[in-house]
This record gives sequence, C-alpha cells and structure tokens, in this order.
Amino acid sequence: METDLHAFQGRITISHDLPMQGSGLTLGEVLSMDCAFALNLKSDGLSGEIETHLDLLLKNGSFVFDGSIPEMLSYQRKRIPLALRLSEFERNLAWDCDTLWLDGFESDWWLENPQFLLNMRGKTIVVVSPELHGWDPINVWCFLAKNWENEDVKFAICTDKPNEFLEHL
Repeated sequence: METDLHAFQGRITISHDLPMQGSGLTLGEVLSMDCAFALNLKSDGLSGEIETHLDLLLKNGSFVFDGSIPEMLSYQRKRIPLALRLSEFERNLAWDCDTLWLDGFESDWWLENPQFLLNMRGKTIVVVSPELHGWDPINVWCFLAKNWENEDVKFAICTDKPNEFLEHL
C-alpha cells in the first residue's frame, strides 16, 4: 500500500491530503497493520519519529520514498528502509539501494530498454502504473505479467486498479 506522511502538530500523520485537526492515522497505527507500506514523504524532518518504528518497518517490509536526496541520506544513515526513484528525469541513483521506485511522468520510458531492470538482481522494483499519470497501462502491465515471477528481481506495482492488474497475471 502506498500512503503519504505529513508532519502535523508535532507528529507524523498519514493522510493523502494535507491533514486537518483530528484527521489521519498515526504512523504507529498504520505500521501495526499486517501490510507493507510505501511511505511517501511529504514533509522533511520525519526520520527521528520514523526511526522509533524501525522494528515495525523491518517486520512488515515497509519503506520510505520520494524525499529530497539530503533527506533520504539521513534515512540511509539511520538504516531506515528506503527506495530511490528512477524516472525519465532521474535516470541515475544517488547511491545503490535495495528498492527502486520506478516512475514515468510523461512516458513509459523504461520500456525502451527493459533489460536494464532485469539486470538488477536482488532488488525490489516498485513500478508506478501509468494510469496514475493519465495514460493506458497495458504495455507496463504486460511487461510485469511476463516478468512477475522473475527469480532475480522482485517486482511490485503502485496502481489504482489492482483488480484489473491481477487479471493480467
């Protein structure tokens, strides 16, 4: 599951939109669920509180992503699981990491050379499904369906249409 983390009144709040008084769940409540979460950083300076939940993050396979490089570096130094983003605008990683957040804002750019993904042995690659950016996801879904059981690379998907995607597997 992907969700957003905001700083609100001195604590982390889970909320897609900017949090309001009494809205959203706390990080502890979310990480206590039996589910892995991709935690989208919408505020800087959250690593201290996130670090207090490190055991839960590791237990359920959750990770943070989408912070600035200086912010993500603080997470890396604290050994908080993270993903770095690759996109048509960010084609190089700042450092090696176990999880990649693969996005295409204007195109399915990586399908031009999908072999580079298959060469990332031991990594988890979370693919942002194209319908989230307003175009047809079928080419990405077909690639993922063909490679979903790849033993060298673990694929995951961020999609608003999980049932439709599962029909392709």
